[in-house]
Order: sequence, then C-alpha cells, then structure tokens
Amino acid sequence: MAQSGILRLRDVRAAFRLIGQCAELGADPWLWRERLFAGLCRLTGSVGAIGGESEGKFGGPDMRLYDVVYSGFDRSNRQRHQRYLAEQAHCTIDVPMIRFMAIHRTLTTRNHEQLIKQEEWHRSKMYNEFFRPSGIDDRILAVGELSTELDAPASFRHGISLYREVGGQSFSQRDRRLVHLVFSELTPLVGNKLATFRPRNQAPLSPRLRQVLDLLLSGCSDKEIAGESQLAVSTVREYVTTIYRRYGVSNRARLLALFLDWSNQEK
Repeated sequence: MAQSGILRLRDVRAAFRLIGQCAELGADPWLWRERLFAGLCRLTGSVGAIGGESEGKFGGPDMRLYDVVYSGFDRSNRQRHQRYLAEQAHCTIDVPMIRFMAIHRTLTTRNHEQLIKQEEWHRSKMYNEFFRPSGIDDRILAVGELSTELDAPASFRHGISLYREVGGQSFSQRDRRLVHLVFSELTPLVGNKLATFRPRNQAPLSPRLRQVLDLLLSGCSDKEIAGESQLAVSTVREYVTTIYRRYGVSNRARLLALFLDWSNQEK
C-alpha cells in the first residue's frame, strides 16, 4: 500500500484524543509521558519509544538529561541505551541525531530518510552496536523547546524517538506529520497543565515543608515524620504530595535520586 503523507480526519481526532488523555494525567510527569509514548507507538506502528527532557546546549558537553522514559523496551535494551547515554556516545556516533541537532530550532520532527541514506545508516557504528542488537531500525525524532513560564532557560526541551523493528516498513510522512501535530499541540502545555521533570524555580519552601523534605531525605516514613514534626499523618501526606509536585517527581526514590544528582554536580 502506498505511503501517503496526508493526515486524515481520523488521524487528527486520534491525536487530540491522545493529548486529552495526557492532560488528564498531567500532574505526574511519568504517567502522562508513558501514556503519550504508548499512544504514539500505537498510532504510528512503532515497536518502542525513548524520550524525556534535557537542558543546556543540545548535544553539547553541558547538556543535562532528566529522567528518561522507555516504552516497549526490555531490560537489556534499556541497559544498552543507558550505556550510550552515560558515555554520551549518541552525540558523537549517532549521525542522524547529529544532523537533527544541527537543524533543530523550536519544534522539529524528522524521520531517518530525511537525515541519512539507508546504506550509510546500516554501515554506521550506532546502528550496528545499538539499533540492530536491540531489534530496531527506522526512527522518528521529535523535539520541542519548552515554555519559559517556569523561568526555564531557552535551552530546556523535551523529545521522543519512535522506532520500527528491523526489517519492518519505514515510517511514512504521514507518521511523521502525526507526531509533529501531537508535539505542536502538546509542547505549549508542558510546564503548565503537564508536569515536567525539571524542578520549578520557585520561592523557598516554607519552614514546615522544608522540615518534611529534610525528614523525607533522611529516609523517614510518613508516621515517623508525623512524630518528629508533630503533624497528623494525613497532613504529612499532603505535604509530601506538595513536595513531589514541587520537584517534578512521583515517589521518594526519585526525589532522593534528584537531590543526590544535584549534590554530585556541586562537588
């Protein structure tokens, strides 16, 4: 069947239905992104997706990656990808990504055929050391610069990579345009109706919230925090929820990981 680049009415309806579902989960940056990734995989016939947020010069040595969300990847493939992220190898050997970063401005979506010839790609180190062992090949990349309403720098962005299986049909222009539509409508909501992984630059915490935060980071349970702070357990839980939202996390483990990361950067 010929690959048409035209979006049909059902495509547009599906895109806005997905955006609405994300908005319903918008208070949790993990939940809405997991819904977004799963939905885009379904709409584009992708076998997996990887994405999240980053800050700093796109692809530069100062670029900081926030929590990475995976959809459709098993443990071994996640570990393989995390190794590349840790080594920043994707910024030196991933030729399509390098070319994508060179053209990106505000909102950019591209598939592989727009960035690299198939023969060149299949000879590349990135394809042979990460993509092929992971069972994936063709890719759509989408990146949007985020609003500065959170006092975020202009170099604060979010993105997604969608993947087709090795030997599968390449992404069509219709697939790319569908992803572009979703990102163009959804990106202005990030940091507003949709929570981000990046902590908000807000006024300092109140003394009570600071006390609860300190006890959380010390490993105290809700009941222990209530005893130390002389608050009701229900009140402690409300404070804990407020702290999670403040720092863009959904549980204690991620809160602790965030503060450990900041501590390591300051050394």
